[in-house]
Amino acid sequence: MQELPNIAGAATNPTVNNGGGTGASTIDLRGLGSQRTLILINGRRVVHTGGADGGADVNAIPASAVERIEVLTVGASSVYGSDAIAGVVNFIMRKDFEGMQASIDYGISSRSDGQRTGGSFTFGQAGEKGNVIAGVNYNQFDGILSGDRDYSKVATYLYAGSAFSAGGSSRNPRGFISLPATNPTAIALGCTDVTRIPGASGATASDYRCYAPTDGYNFQAVNLIQTPQERTNAFFLANYQITDDVNAFLEVYHNKTSANFALAPLPFDARTDAVTVSADNYYNPFGAEFGPDGTAFRTRFTSLGQRAAFNNTTTDQVVAGLEGFLGDTWKWDFAMNYGHQSLLTKTNGYVLYAGLADALGPSFQDTDGSIVCGTPDDPSTPTIDERNVIAGCTPVNIFNVEDPATIATLSKYNVNPYGSTLYVSKGFEANASGELFDMPAGAAQLAFGAQWRKEYQRSEVEFVTVANPDATCQISQEACASPVKGDFTASELYAELFLPLLKDVSFAKTLNVTLGTRYSDYDLFGNNTSSKLQVEWRPIDDLLLRGTVAEVFRAPSVTDLFAGPAGNAPLLQELCIGYGADPDLVLANDGTVISDGPLTPTYNHEQACGTPTGASHGPAGAPPLTPGTVYDPGTGIPLNGGIADTGLGQSTGVTSGAAYVGYDLKPEQGKSFDWGLVYDPSWLPGFSVSLDYWRLYLNDTITNISAQIVLNSCYANPASDLCRFINRFDNGEVNYIRQPAVNLGRLDVKGWDLALRYKLPDTAWGSWSFGFDGTYVAQWDNDTDTTTDADAVVHLAGHYDSSYGMFGRIRARAFANWNMGDWSASWRIRYIGAFDLGNADIRQGSSADGACSYTARPQFCGVEVPYGSTTYHSFSVTYAMPKINSTIELGVDNAFDKQPPIVYNNNVLNANTDVNTFDTIGRYFFGRYTVKF
Repeated sequence: MQELPNIAGAATNPTVNNGGGTGASTIDLRGLGSQRTLILINGRRVVHTGGADGGADVNAIPASAVERIEVLTVGASSVYGSDAIAGVVNFIMRKDFEGMQASIDYGISSRSDGQRTGGSFTFGQAGEKGNVIAGVNYNQFDGILSGDRDYSKVATYLYAGSAFSAGGSSRNPRGFISLPATNPTAIALGCTDVTRIPGASGATASDYRCYAPTDGYNFQAVNLIQTPQERTNAFFLANYQITDDVNAFLEVYHNKTSANFALAPLPFDARTDAVTVSADNYYNPFGAEFGPDGTAFRTRFTSLGQRAAFNNTTTDQVVAGLEGFLGDTWKWDFAMNYGHQSLLTKTNGYVLYAGLADALGPSFQDTDGSIVCGTPDDPSTPTIDERNVIAGCTPVNIFNVEDPATIATLSKYNVNPYGSTLYVSKGFEANASGELFDMPAGAAQLAFGAQWRKEYQRSEVEFVTVANPDATCQISQEACASPVKGDFTASELYAELFLPLLKDVSFAKTLNVTLGTRYSDYDLFGNNTSSKLQVEWRPIDDLLLRGTVAEVFRAPSVTDLFAGPAGNAPLLQELCIGYGADPDLVLANDGTVISDGPLTPTYNHEQACGTPTGASHGPAGAPPLTPGTVYDPGTGIPLNGGIADTGLGQSTGVTSGAAYVGYDLKPEQGKSFDWGLVYDPSWLPGFSVSLDYWRLYLNDTITNISAQIVLNSCYANPASDLCRFINRFDNGEVNYIRQPAVNLGRLDVKGWDLALRYKLPDTAWGSWSFGFDGTYVAQWDNDTDTTTDADAVVHLAGHYDSSYGMFGRIRARAFANWNMGDWSASWRIRYIGAFDLGNADIRQGSSADGACSYTARPQFCGVEVPYGSTTYHSFSVTYAMPKINSTIELGVDNAFDKQPPIVYNNNVLNANTDVNTFDTIGRYFFGRYTVKF
């Protein structure tokens, strides 16, 4: 399904490690987000949570039970209600299967990894009164490390115009230590950022040298490009004829998925993790304080092993009801729909910072030679006992995390927290349809119904992960979360009227009009009415013209509303580097002022970079500074250079629901338009073509806003309401950025869909059929603040953007199928068109180059890098053995081993590429054996 050309954006799938790892796959039509694509089974809602992006997990649907899949790519809120904005995907289940069918399958990459094993068993029995179909599916996938592929084994950055692959994160096990400019070690080395020399103990200042970009830690190699998972589906479908006019039906679905993600060992940042490394710590060779009130200290706890989250997801759904007929033309049904999804997560590789804080505080060597936490006696007052020892605390030498004693001590503070989420949906619906009255072109038909639905969600987190208002907790900020509990109820009425206006007259073989409307009443948001008008006109037998105008609507989810603060590590390109610098201040290595003229810093973009965010403007007293004095940057933004470049591609975010930040969240509303034609020429049997123009606009879009959009919007528009979400340290570096669910503005999207089908007449060389589906994205614009023209409208058509995903202009797929006797074969082609990384329009706030700073390095802003197209070829061949009721299928995906484009780790979170769009595994072989009884 994710290969459909109508897909764009960033749908989750098992290749998404950082931001995925639950084993889920979601569908994102038009790139509007999977939460705006409604997933149905037999026309009824499925449990609509699932992947990290908020959509329903289609992997939970048993594949062997599916007969066909119908995709509607126009807004359908008038028919299905909330969420059906970009379209609807309806999985139609099998009804007429009899006997037994079993299959086993196996797959492996050309590099002998990513092994897949699976199988299914289906049973069907029909009788005079009804039928039963039941079955089970099993799939198991092995994980693949990023380090096992050339394109992903090293974190690669585009920085200052060059592709840089030798580095990685400054949170490296030998440390990134930022010293005050007046510190003796900084003066001696001529730099303020230092790291431990490889192999040195770190006990003295001589064990350190200046930090270089090549000292970065390659976190990439131990990430995953396919997350391991094990999945079991089971289903039971039954129908029973109670009377001639009444039928009872039952659908039961069960899915259990075990999957995990794996990340590099835990990074530690004393500032953002709010842990102070005391200047009086016994192992601190610099005599300087690091942390929230000091300077930066970063390391990585490689001795604790990887961070990993083990997710167990259980999804169950039951649909039961009655259906029947009234008279000759009317059909009715009544159904109960209950579903729940339970997610249990265990996370490994974290450290209890409450204990670590004491271990990094003051410590000293006691009289017995042991190193203890606390403070010793003051020798100047020998008659007073001032000794303060913290019982049960062992000091940590964080300056050498590879030391065996440090490893042993850190292990004492190792924690592996649990969390759980329960989502429940329950509802009832009653529907009826039939003929109303006769018209000259046929009978007018009416469908109407009523539905009631309640959705409930509860999340529980372990006490060590409960987030504070700044999303810090007792472990690393990225793992902090909050318990969530909430529900809402919706009551809805709908009606559709089909009117056949003309038939078999000149220039109107048929002319039909459909009118529809749906009234929705939510206990939390009030009511909404969505309507549609659809016209179908066939001027001649071979040509159908069609058009639909529909209102669309999406209500906020429980998570959108009630989620508490949780940690996040979003990509962020800092725009304020150099802000607050005194342009003519010249200092010696020891901090002595050489000269300072009359120029003073200019504080442009104050709302995004300055004091409203928590930063302060340098030391007391106004410049110029007196030559010969020693410049002390104090606690504010330093005059010598302004806000510093931390070298971090990721920042610290705090996600939450709207209620937590006092934001009044509203439903989304908009309109969908679709105009198209279908041509089935009588002069060319077997051929058909369809062409559709689509357009959609959506107001008050609901999203957990990205950190980059928050900063971009405030930088461009100081009056933006988003400015209040930026929080900086006093020296101007980002502390954290809030990312609540908000109504972000307006989306405008439009484009074209083209579909071709041709089935050749049967020949002596077999039967042939061909197909093509393609989508062209003409516009995909996001106006994040419709109240002002100060911010730029983000133009994404033809671009990849880390905040939104992939919006290449063209996507397509084609196939050729051949069949002759017991043999059949297929050739599938998937095409992903050219795209640009970054945007040359500086107002867009998107640059492919990580060195962008509007203040310090504007030449690297607005960098746009073009990429060519990518094409994948897949082949399969099937041989039927009717004598033993069996078939064998062999195939290869990505047959020519096409590698994904490198879009650089400063633009993506995973594997140097867009794992949501491109194939990460390479050439992959598979086989399947099926037998029927």
